[in-house]
Amino acid sequence: MVAGDDDTKQCPRCSGRGKYADRQRGPLVQITCELCDGSGRVPADSPDEPPAKEPNQIPFGSAPD
Repeated sequence: MVAGDDDTKQCPRCSGRGKYADRQRGPLVQITCELCDGSGRVPADSPDEPPAKEPNQIPFGSAPD
């Protein structure tokens, strides 16, 4: 463990990747996580929330379910 990690944790929304898929903007759009601002880390005392679910990729020209 690296010093300073005690006060941060992996972002629960983007699973530490810094980006997630936002269904409101379109099924394949990856945007920067608003919770961690792209760093992938959030303060250790931030509330847990379910990770943003990434949608299955839709073949080009197919209608979404």
